[in-house]
Amino acid sequence: MEQNREMNVDAGNQSENTLDDSDAWKLEAEAVINDVKVGVKDICVSQHLTSTSTKIYLNVTTLENDRLCIELTARGFKVVGKEYDMTDEPEETFFETPNSLLSGRSALFREAFSASLIEKLTQLQRENVDLEESD
Repeated sequence: MEQNREMNVDAGNQSENTLDDSDAWKLEAEAVINDVKVGVKDICVSQHLTSTSTKIYLNVTTLENDRLCIELTARGFKVVGKEYDMTDEPEETFFETPNSLLSGRSALFREAFSASLIEKLTQLQRENVDLEESD
């Protein structure tokens, strides 16, 4: 998730943090999608639920074929439905990252994401060895 986002306080509701506009949430959602796509079957921004300056919805299919609708707000990520574009079953718990939300719901996500991290770290290690050898 993009960490350097600028937060503004919505004058109508002092408890809600907002990004500048719904387009900013779309950019944030794209960063999330890129971060977790290796560990899910499908993930996309909902085309049916309205994005606002305070939230955006993601539709996710886990590697176990569970479908989820996830709400992303300044408070974090939470499951709001067990089907795409559904907000009829909001859970209470917010997660700081999509990884923590998905890791708790999908063993295959944990495995795929861990394998991806190991692969990236191994690649960095190889690059460091190559740099040291060329000096």
